[in-house]
Amino acid sequence: AMVVLGKSCGLNNVNSEIEDLVTKTLNLVTPEMKNLRENTIWFFGESCNDAFYVETARFQDAIRLLKEKHFIVLTGHPGEGKTAMAARLALADGTKPENCLKLERSRDWRKVD
Repeated sequence: AMVVLGKSCGLNNVNSEIEDLVTKTLNLVTPEMKNLRENTIWFFGESCNDAFYVETARFQDAIRLLKEKHFIVLTGHPGEGKTAMAARLALADGTKPENCLKLERSRDWRKVD
């Protein structure tokens, strides 16, 4: 159908263009997305390698709530460990850092593939 339509519009080499599209590999990872992934890997390396992090009862409660509700909100003052807890919660079920994204600004959602 595409070939017939293309030829009726004067596109004589539509067959080869279609073949190119069929075999073409699309690069869906934009530079912004690549940068976001690299920053996430760095973040997990920095946040999860702290030997002094203590998994408290609150941490276990957060894991339980994530399993039950699939959503939690971490609140607290600066420096209380919200980011460190979020990093550890993200990887608690065996998820790999490459399957996570750390979004710092609301507009970062636009970069997600």
